[in-house]
Formats: sequence, structure tokens, C-alpha cells
Amino acid sequence: MEHYSFRFRKVVEAHSLEYDPELLEFLLKRYKKENRPLRCSEPRDLIHRSLDICRYLNQPPGLSRELLELAWINYFGAGKAGQNKTGYFGPARCRAKNILTPPAADKIFVLPSGKSEKIL
Repeated sequence: MEHYSFRFRKVVEAHSLEYDPELLEFLLKRYKKENRPLRCSEPRDLIHRSLDICRYLNQPPGLSRELLELAWINYFGAGKAGQNKTGYFGPARCRAKNILTPPAADKIFVLPSGKSEKIL
């Protein structure tokens, strides 16, 4: 956990973002809840995905619980480690539910809170 925490803080600082220990705690709880091992490359990957989402939404770079949640779901899926259940709606489910998800979306971006952002 010590190495993960160190890497998280270093990546945050490398991108000139504000370090918030509550965001780190949020991620650590998520790892524990889903029984996932901590890997030192994942803080970088999750932060980079969060920044990608900010760029996609034309928002200034930043970190929030909601952004990390969305990055997590896109990185790991919504199921526990070792399960084949994810929160990702594949193309068939998207057509059946008439929704768009980030991999297929060009106009609507759905956040974990259920809030949709329209992209023009």
C-alpha cells in the first residue's frame, strides 16, 4: 500500500493537480471491496484516464471522486476481480437499451452518477 500511495501522489503532483488524500482513500477502499491487488502502474493509469475524461468533456484537468469512479469502471469494469461481470454495456446491450457508452458515444457521455453530458 505504501508504494501505491507514493505513486499516486507523485503522479498527481507530476500533472500539477491538487493532492487530496480522500481520493486516495476512496481508491484504496475500492481495491479492498473488489479484492483487487494493488499494482504500482494503476495510479498512473487511473489518473491518466481521469484526465482523458476531462479532455473529452472539455473540462479543465482535475481529479474528483466522480472522475476516478468513471476511470475505474472503464479500466476494471464494475465487477469484482475474477468475475466476468462489468458495468460496460456492449454494443448489443446498447442497442437494446438505446443508450450510448463512452467507447461508442459521440454525443452523450454517461457519468457514474447517472448524469449525462451532451457533447456537441
